[in-house]
Amino acid sequence: MNIDAEQYFELVKQDVFSARIEWRLYRSLFGTNPETVEFLNKISGRTANTLERVLFERTLLNLRKLTDRPENTRWNEKSVTLRGLSHFFFVEDAQLKRLQTQAIEKASFAKNWSDKKIAHSDLDHRTNAVKLSSASRERVDNALEAAAEVIKHVAKEHYGYTQITHPIPDANDERWFLLHLFEGARAFDEKERLSREYSASGRYVERDSLYDFPSWLDRPEPPFDID
Repeated sequence: MNIDAEQYFELVKQDVFSARIEWRLYRSLFGTNPETVEFLNKISGRTANTLERVLFERTLLNLRKLTDRPENTRWNEKSVTLRGLSHFFFVEDAQLKRLQTQAIEKASFAKNWSDKKIAHSDLDHRTNAVKLSSASRERVDNALEAAAEVIKHVAKEHYGYTQITHPIPDANDERWFLLHLFEGARAFDEKERLSREYSASGRYVERDSLYDFPSWLDRPEPPFDID
């Protein structure tokens, strides 16, 4: 493999950081307080439900990738995973292997979801013959923390520095997104009030002008699949 240990470690770190950023987005939107969830459902329950499911399942896939096998001998392929750190470079590090095993165990439910539902459509699962492993926000938190412990160990023991594994959020993060949604919803409620007022007084031109939105906000209807 034409890559050194430090390069491989950096790739694994990037995956851990990405997984935590995406999970933070999920937590911020759907796991911080019930008011935020209620607000998102009020804006669009169907969209909110889809976002919650997609972000949750995306994190389970991230956990699956992080704890996957580093090599596929059948296809002669190599992957970037936590397990690859010792497989390729730190063979004699018993503590690293212990932490890797712990990370694999804590993420085992994510592999089950990936195999049965997310990456594959398992017939037994689809027909309710088998149940998925229990998946919760707490289990995701614990699995991500176990993955982070592997990173922190390698950074300290093999490269001599303390690794922070919670990336600092961008200034324009998901909370800013929610603030814009909140202000938009409040403005739209005011439009609705004015619309009723204009309709009652026969001011139809003014009423219609309230909803003069740019064309790029229009969504074309899906085609009918009729021959």
